[in-house]
Amino acid sequence: MLERVWILLTVLYGIGRAVVVGAAFGDHGVDPWLYLVIDLVTSVPLGLSTARVIGGLVDRDFVAVRGWAAVAIASFLAPDLYVVIAGRGIPPAAYGALGGFVAASAAISVLGVRRRAAAGRAAGRVGDARGPAA
Repeated sequence: MLERVWILLTVLYGIGRAVVVGAAFGDHGVDPWLYLVIDLVTSVPLGLSTARVIGGLVDRDFVAVRGWAAVAIASFLAPDLYVVIAGRGIPPAAYGALGGFVAASAAISVLGVRRRAAAGRAAGRVGDARGPAA
């Protein structure tokens, strides 16, 4: 259940980000539709891997956490890396704003993951970091 909710929220957030990226960077070579596709394609692995990281932290399975965290980080960064790669003539301040937004979003996400994992451990729950095939 956690995975599905997380995936849904990630997809909705991605749609909102694509609208903002189109408005801010559309005139600089960034295709908001391609950004949206990248964001939607990476939303599922981001949502799944984030849920698995939480499960691994609950279980204290740090080997699984490292693997799933790598997937989460790559999925999280992919859309914004597209902006950096495709963007032409973007003012440095806009790159700074994008970097600040990415950093703030990452910090909020990490804090949320830590909070959910701590709550899961405190409640005595068992996480599931093994992956869909386990």
